[in-house]
Amino acid sequence: MKSFLFLEKKTKNKSELDSLKLKAEILSKQADSSKELAELLRISSSDYYSQGANWTGDTVLIGGIVLVLGALIAYGIWWNIKYECVASERYRDCDWETDRDGDRDYVCENKTRCLEWVERQ
Repeated sequence: MKSFLFLEKKTKNKSELDSLKLKAEILSKQADSSKELAELLRISSSDYYSQGANWTGDTVLIGGIVLVLGALIAYGIWWNIKYECVASERYRDCDWETDRDGDRDYVCENKTRCLEWVERQ
């Protein structure tokens, strides 16, 4: 799951991340549309709250960010389950990059992008 790569690098508690992945996958299989998936995420979000937790200031902001990230990840999982790419193209992406010593290099990468999506049967 590419959507979780950033979270895997930043999280210290791998079991919570695994739990979030599993929940997102299960919810995305139950949803028929993005609205339904958002509603399922809203309903199940109560599982993330601890008894007696103090949600003030930064914790509310962090909780909101985590909830939004979770919804985006779940939507990405739902999309990949529901649709498949039938036409793609390879292209070359080039740009200047500066390393920490200040040296600049012109770097090119080969990438692939999807041109046409169809609903899975």
